[in-house]
Amino acid sequence: MKNFIKKLSKKKKNKKDEFKIKLTNNLVLFNQKTISKKEAIDVVGNILLKNNYISNEYIKSMHLRDKDLSVYVGNGVAIPHGTNKSQKYIKKSGVSISIYPKGIDWNNNKVYVVIGIAGKGNDHMNTIAKIGTSLSDKNNIKKIIKSNNVKNLEKIINE
Repeated sequence: MKNFIKKLSKKKKNKKDEFKIKLTNNLVLFNQKTISKKEAIDVVGNILLKNNYISNEYIKSMHLRDKDLSVYVGNGVAIPHGTNKSQKYIKKSGVSISIYPKGIDWNNNKVYVVIGIAGKGNDHMNTIAKIGTSLSDKNNIKKIIKSNNVKNLEKIINE
């Protein structure tokens, strides 16, 4: 997965065609207490569910994806998303974020930022590419962990 994200993030696009991730206050949780990885997947999944991006079955698929192939992508980031068969449970594309300043254990890796993705069609790959680009820089991860403002967070992710 890490190499896949690196390949996607190296692709250059026209400025006018550049994909942007949109965030609102109801899609982000800052400064969360340490929990289990299962709970963290539930948290970002439930944010997407409550905001009408997915149906409940998609959260189950997020857990299956992590069980089959860890959604930990490095640099203290995990990106839970559904399996290929779960597209039917996505109502519209969206991203949810939960930040854990003290980190959580993810298969013996420390995760500080958990980003839930529900992407319809090309939005799935575009979202992973955008996140892969911005979060490959460890300084951006540090900024995100310290962030408490959705607009600043959106700016960091879309850099």
